Amino acid sequence: ENGTINDTEVSYTGYNFFTVRASVKVYGYGCFYYEVKINGPGAVRIGWCTDKYKPESHYYGAGSDEESWAFDGSRRYAYHNANKEDSGTKIYGDYVHQGDVVGCLLDLETNKISYTKNGVDMGVAFSGVRPGPGVGLYPVLSLSRNAKVTANFGRSFRYPPPPRYTGLDYTLNPNEAAALESLYTKYFSTLPYHV
Repeated sequence: ENGTINDTEVSYTGYNFFTVRASVKVYGYGCFYYEVKINGPGAVRIGWCTDKYKPESHYYGAGSDEESWAFDGSRRYAYHNANKEDSGTKIYGDYVHQGDVVGCLLDLETNKISYTKNGVDMGVAFSGVRPGPGVGLYPVLSLSRNAKVTANFGRSFRYPPPPRYTGLDYTLNPNEAAALESLYTKYFSTLPYHV
């Protein structure tokens, strides 16, 4: 009721957490990246979650259980399974303020999640991220206290990801589609057979 989602913009005026999950998920191997611009003063948890992640209530955000991993730059904490007695909360990274861009990197080859702030690497936040066979990971955001963000999954990143990492938006703009069609037309006739 206090949260809004408009394409890639998310805002929330309530005190508790409002969690949204992207509609795309990744499996198996590869290195993936998305970035989030902080547009408001509230707390934002940025990370990844499995299909099984369900916020227990509005009091908990991403990173509160074993099915999610998240970084909150307003507090400088990394959260994973944070509701356990031995708490999965640790101090991590730099403080993030309005106007900053946080990059979220998932390396499924080394099972690590890292973050950047305005293009500067903050190091590994989580190791041993193994969701299990056939289990995908979704980008996830939890917002609280007047937070407002813009998520970017691959169209003209403000801070390009490191080598090997790719965005999650595989749609082509009109220029890219025309270039691909031109290549297809040029080389199709050279194939030994036509499908």
